[in-house]
Amino acid sequence: MLNKKFHSISTKLVLLISLSATIALTLSFVAIFIYTLQQNKTDRIESLSITSKIMGQNLLAAIDFDDSMGADSTLQTLSLAQNIEAAFIFRDEKTIFSSYVSSREDSKSRDYIQNMVKNIYKNRDIKKNIEYINFDHIFVSNPILFEGKYIASFCIVSNTNKLKENFIGESIVLFFVFISTLLIIIIFSLKIQKTFTSPIFQMKEAFEDVSLNKNFNAKIVAKNNDEFKILFDGFNYMISTIKESTTELEKAKKEVDEIHKKTKASIEYAALIQSSLVPDINSFRKYFDEYFVIWHPKDLVGGDIYLFEELRNDDECILMVIDCTGHGVPGAFVTMLVKAIERQIIERIKHSDEVVSPAKLLSVFNSSMKHILKQEDSMSISNAGFDGQIIYYNKRENILRFASARNDIFYYKNDELHVVKGDRQSIGYKDSNIEYTFTEHTVDTSDGLTLYALTDGFWDQNGGEKELPYGKRRLKRMLNDIHNESMADQQEEFLYAFEMYRNHHEVNDDLTVIGLKL
Repeated sequence: MLNKKFHSISTKLVLLISLSATIALTLSFVAIFIYTLQQNKTDRIESLSITSKIMGQNLLAAIDFDDSMGADSTLQTLSLAQNIEAAFIFRDEKTIFSSYVSSREDSKSRDYIQNMVKNIYKNRDIKKNIEYINFDHIFVSNPILFEGKYIASFCIVSNTNKLKENFIGESIVLFFVFISTLLIIIIFSLKIQKTFTSPIFQMKEAFEDVSLNKNFNAKIVAKNNDEFKILFDGFNYMISTIKESTTELEKAKKEVDEIHKKTKASIEYAALIQSSLVPDINSFRKYFDEYFVIWHPKDLVGGDIYLFEELRNDDECILMVIDCTGHGVPGAFVTMLVKAIERQIIERIKHSDEVVSPAKLLSVFNSSMKHILKQEDSMSISNAGFDGQIIYYNKRENILRFASARNDIFYYKNDELHVVKGDRQSIGYKDSNIEYTFTEHTVDTSDGLTLYALTDGFWDQNGGEKELPYGKRRLKRMLNDIHNESMADQQEEFLYAFEMYRNHHEVNDDLTVIGLKL
């Protein structure tokens, strides 16, 4: 869209006053001109009418005695009038008793004038007063009466040169008066606009000083006691109020910035602590041919955590993939609790010869968290817990045992995808059943196996054209396409698929994906 051309208020005001004055002047001068023109026409016709009546009286005797020569002699006195072109005495509309035509007129003009007069009489009553005017001629006719009896009609034909001269002269005078008056009005409007625009420009400069220079000490001093003074007083009060508010906001901002700085520093340090809880992925090398780990908290710290421990000998290990309540700082606090419980469980296993059961370990986590967080009943204040998988691997015996709370486990055996549904029971929450027995699954790994453990941050991520979650069906299709590739390449495929699907959408949750090839 094109920007409109800028016009200042001064320009608009001058144009408005000038335009209004021009319209008023034009209408006035048109009215004066029409009135003057009409008055000149009236005066000229009246003058000719008086001349016609006087001449009619002088011609009365000649007409009465049928003395055409005497009438002609009387009519010749009209030669002294510069504008009279002809005069005629008619006994009726067709019969000319006597006539006069100015010597200045040629034969063609004479014929034209005579025909014009006859046509006028033809369409009008010759016994009455007649007045007629066109662009070039003025015609006036009066009846000649003797003792109240009509005896003839006398008409005078005059040119309009005098009227035209008056028209041109008066037009020139009116034009110069119009131009002079308009110039005076423009000069006046230039002067008067300052009375209105000067306060506006004062306010404009004050606004610019505040907006561009952040000068909240700006004030406008009113020179006149009018509406502008009320406006200026309101502006000054507004600026003083903004200054006070700005000072308070800047003070509050500094306090918030300081708190934010300290909080961020605390969270960054907490992130270091949480990162230290996550195992070194090189420890996977001893047990798995290939592997990859994706662990991306949504914020600096998160509610996802994975734990990996070697147990009583070099042949057995345990992997826990945990998705705690929420993300950020609250989720991170729960991961610390999970880590504390996990340390107790691992120490107990290391000092016993019991068979490691992931299903029983989930039950231990369930009862321990409910007890620690005082979430044994629905009246508890807090409501925290986690979903997750516990995977036990015995390399010497070639077995995997695993159990899952909520989150599914995916594995390929003999190039066939298997999906192990997680139990519909979470760990530690108020509504989690403390007596619940989790399902344990055992898989033979002697022929090899590729396993994937994920939190729901991957398949719940919104994106795509319809802004829907990624979903497990799409995840299965991707696994079918990539499961024979190296784990390093599969890691890249997971990250690429996640980012391409997410596109511009915000990350929903913490993200954890672990792939293991046995």
